[in-house]
Amino acid sequence: MTNRFIICTASVEDAVQISALMLPLVKKFITHEFTKQAEEILLDSMQPEVIAQSFEKEYKYLIARDTQTENQIIGVLGMKNPTHIFHFFVRESYHGQGIGRLLWQHLLDLSDEREFTVNASRYAQNIYKKLGFSSNGKLFEKNGISCFPMIYSRSSG
Repeated sequence: MTNRFIICTASVEDAVQISALMLPLVKKFITHEFTKQAEEILLDSMQPEVIAQSFEKEYKYLIARDTQTENQIIGVLGMKNPTHIFHFFVRESYHGQGIGRLLWQHLLDLSDEREFTVNASRYAQNIYKKLGFSSNGKLFEKNGISCFPMIYSRSSG
């Protein structure tokens, strides 16, 4: 199974596929509780041209590919800086197969950072908890988008 899924660093050429992966998931699992304006703000931030620009701003993306589907991107983990998760999505048909955990573990293996943060959606809170994150403050809203701040701290040892 590990040979079937490949984790690698994304490039700007992957922006269209990354956007195409994220947008339907955001619409299905996240934006239903937002105002129309907040939904538009979030969806606009995930358009291919915005994702492409994020590479110029030194955002980093890890992607998971399925070798049995012509290396289709099936998961993405985007970092806004070395310690803040900005995007983390797995194609719905691959939910429950450990793709998110593979991406997360790959990031941990590559990084020397001790802590990571994320502003989780209501839907993703439990997923982050399963990866070892805990609450790091109260629910807040920015532009009508609800976020739950969470933190992951590596155990010392």
